[in-house]
Amino acid sequence: MLGDRDGSSCAPAFTRFVAGELTALGYQVKLNDPYKGVELVRRYADRAAGRHSLQIEINRRLYMDEVGLARGPGFGRLRADLDSLTAALARYAKAALGV
Repeated sequence: MLGDRDGSSCAPAFTRFVAGELTALGYQVKLNDPYKGVELVRRYADRAAGRHSLQIEINRRLYMDEVGLARGPGFGRLRADLDSLTAALARYAKAALGV
């Protein structure tokens, strides 16, 4: 789930980029449903200053044994996918900044 406070805390193009990356990795992505991103997203976002804030909520069942509160069988895949997402975000930021 991605939360950008209905586009107020993050450029829609960036939100679409993140959603596309996660979808390409095989995840189902919802936007602002059921959470829009509240205080942290609002507090740290300043689009006019180029500071965008996007909340990412991950379903615990994908990586965690919720009964035993331990890593689940999907933990390794999620970690690798988040590494991939992080690399894609770095490429996006470099391109956006022209460096």
